[in-house]
This record gives sequence, C-alpha cells and structure tokens, in this order.
Amino acid sequence: MVCEDCPTGTYSGTKSSSCTSCENGKFNDEVKQDSCRSCDKFGVKNSFASSSDSPPSSKLSCICSKGDFRVLLNSSSAVLVAECQPCEGITSDSGISKEGLICNEVGLTTETLKLSPGYWRSGNSSVKIEMCENVGDCPQKNVTQQCADGQEGPICANCLPGHTRSVSGGCEECEETSSSNMLMLLACLILLSVILSRVLKRKLKNTSVADYHNKKHWANRLKTKVKILSSSFQIVCEFAATLKVSFPPVFSGFTKWVSTIVQFDFISIGSFGCMMETNYYGSLLLYTLAPIVITLLLVVYILLGKVMHRR
Repeated sequence: MVCEDCPTGTYSGTKSSSCTSCENGKFNDEVKQDSCRSCDKFGVKNSFASSSDSPPSSKLSCICSKGDFRVLLNSSSAVLVAECQPCEGITSDSGISKEGLICNEVGLTTETLKLSPGYWRSGNSSVKIEMCENVGDCPQKNVTQQCADGQEGPICANCLPGHTRSVSGGCEECEETSSSNMLMLLACLILLSVILSRVLKRKLKNTSVADYHNKKHWANRLKTKVKILSSSFQIVCEFAATLKVSFPPVFSGFTKWVSTIVQFDFISIGSFGCMMETNYYGSLLLYTLAPIVITLLLVVYILLGKVMHRR
C-alpha cells in the first residue's frame, strides 16, 4: 500500500507501506497525505488533542482539554475554524459570559456545555450565561431541560399554562380550589381593611390635631417604624439580584417569601395565574396599573370621608 491510498484521518510516510492514524493533537482532512497537520495551527486554536473515537478526519476532530470548551469562529475563510476558550472568568470583549459553567470533561463544545444550578442560557448555541432569580428555577437537569417543572422562558421566570407563581417563588400546578382560595383571600383583605379603618377612625377621633402632628405620638412612631422595617426588607430582598451572588437556598427562599409579602406581590399571593393567563408583559402591566388604581381608590375614600365628616 502506498500513501496515495490512505483515507482522511490517516497518513503514510515515504517509506511506509501502510496507513497510520494521525497522532494525538493532529488531523488530516485530505487523502493521499504523507503527514498530518497540527490542530492548534490549522484546526482549532489552543487545541492540543484530537478525538480518539475515530481517525481525526476534519478540523472539528480537534477537541479541547478539560477546563476549556470549543467556540466556532465566524470567519469561514480563516485557516482556523474554532478556538478553545477557558471556562473560568468572564471575557466581556468577546461577549462570552462564563460564570456558571461546568467544564469537568474533555472535548466540550458550545452545544454540550453544562451549567451550574441557578444559571440559564437561551439555547445550546448561546454562550451568554444569565443568573436566574432563584436557584430552584434553573436546576439544570440536563442540556435540553434547564427549567424546573412547570416553568419556562428566559431565566425560567414564566409559569407554564395551568401553573401559577407561588409565594416561595416557584411555579405550582393549579388546583380546583385555587380560584375559591383567591376569592376568600380578597374577601379577608376587604374585611380586614374595614376593621382597621373602623379602629383607626375611633382612635383618631379621640386624638387632637396637636397630637396628630406630634412626632412622638404612637401613630406617628408606628408609621415611622413600619416604613423603616419595610424599606429594610426590600433592600435585603434585592441583595442577590443586585450583587449577582448566590445565597444558600434557605436564605434565598426566606427572602423571596418576605419580598412577596413586603412588595405586595398579589399575583403570587392571590394565585392570579390560575384564573387568567399571565406572562411577563401582562404581569408588568398589572404591577404598573395596580398602584395607580389603589392610590385613586384611597383618594376617593379620603375625599368621601371628608364630605361625610362635614355633614
């Protein structure tokens, strides 16, 4: 046998009568060759190994070592078709966000990348890694299933049809009692508001104008403490998103539960997702209009109270 008979992935020396597979770190994408080419110089930059499953017959037979992953280059005319990128650190210049990657295998590519729980990417061709709001939203069961059961969308923040956002932050399957529970919750809130307004009205009736404007009065002190407590909880609940850090699951779950209550996340509290289809834009519209409507109702209530008081 002479070198002219050797297929791709193999070569034959000038004095050899048989074909030999290319050495590790080299490839051959042409027939009738007496040598193989270097992966690092002619195939994949920073690649010093080639696949052992079959003879390395193309440039993409060059693989990356553990701790790196292969990224295809955009230029089709270049000698190199890809390069090996390190998994550690973040390189903003190339637009690749590497936080949350798991690179504990040899030969990883953009398509086969694995992510740590709590991270998400838009598809197996994307190298832009995003941090999820809750670690439990993105458990990363496998390459194709990034979201938890009942969740979908960017950073797994949306609930599937038939599911609703719970107080703890995940998506729960709707039950037949969800609608009745929400109506019961609304009824309890209305009843509680009526009782509180009656109590406050009696308290303020026995309070003079001077006491009402006195900063040391119990009502003003209570209002100040409630504001400070609410603001403190709101700040603490935004630590993870602002600082982009992952807290322990117990603390994350607690802050999510407190955030739902303090920030009046009535979509989660009232299980609105079981009564109507809610997506990101619908939720945004609801959160935008709800404070305006509540403010208008409070203004009408105050004005009606003044009119009734004059009579």
